[in-house]
Amino acid sequence: MKTRTPGFWLIVATVGLLTLLPMQAFAGMTPEEVKMFTETKAKAEKGDLEAHFNLAACYARGWGVAQDQAEAVKWIRKAADKGYPMAQFSLGNCYDNGTA
Repeated sequence: MKTRTPGFWLIVATVGLLTLLPMQAFAGMTPEEVKMFTETKAKAEKGDLEAHFNLAACYARGWGVAQDQAEAVKWIRKAADKGYPMAQFSLGNCYDNGTA
């Protein structure tokens, strides 16, 4: 059997660690948070305005997904554009505090 050089094992270890990077986004999240996010996103994608607003909260707070303010504002804006009052209020706050 041919012996492997230390460089080979360094490459193997690096590739192994790189495959774990996407999982880092979910570090510290409970399975319930991830499930809630997944279910809320599915409802939002079907047009549920309350789910649009709740999905924005998930992105804003990092509940079940990596925190992403731009994505939060996107979902708030979608609900606000369709007349959801709480989203309209929240979008106004986003403009006021500079996050939109």
